[in-house]
Amino acid sequence: MRLPTEEPHFLEHGIDFSTDGEQIARLMAIPVPRRKSPNHVRKFDGGRRTPQEYHAEYGFPPSAKCAACGKRPSVRGIVLAPFDEACKRGMLPPSIVDPTAAMQALVMVKSGTEYTPHLRISTAYACSSCRGAFERVLAKAPSWCVVEVNRGPDPNNRILA
Repeated sequence: MRLPTEEPHFLEHGIDFSTDGEQIARLMAIPVPRRKSPNHVRKFDGGRRTPQEYHAEYGFPPSAKCAACGKRPSVRGIVLAPFDEACKRGMLPPSIVDPTAAMQALVMVKSGTEYTPHLRISTAYACSSCRGAFERVLAKAPSWCVVEVNRGPDPNNRILA
């Protein structure tokens, strides 16, 4: 940045505007210092697919299908109920008496500073075209349930490889 007392860069080359058009033409030929161009940004996966497509392919089990149409899912929804609330309402499945099944169905959820046991009620998947209806159905879950929605990476967030 030039200070106000410094001369402009065309005066450094001895150009005076009071003479003729020949010196103005020389002014036009003076190279102006340019900024360096930014480095080339590598695309995710070489540009073959987006991070959302990658997550839809590898983020869910191979057997997962959309609950509505049967296509490959892009969103997963898990409904969890607090264990004490599930016991009070009689929601415990008969397989919960088996300790190995209980360990798969119970999830510890952190609320504030303490961990509370939750029972995994259901897991469902939806494709990108059924996603809106799927999220509306999840919004109708009881208020005492916890709903976890896995949409994958945010499309507005730039992911660099």
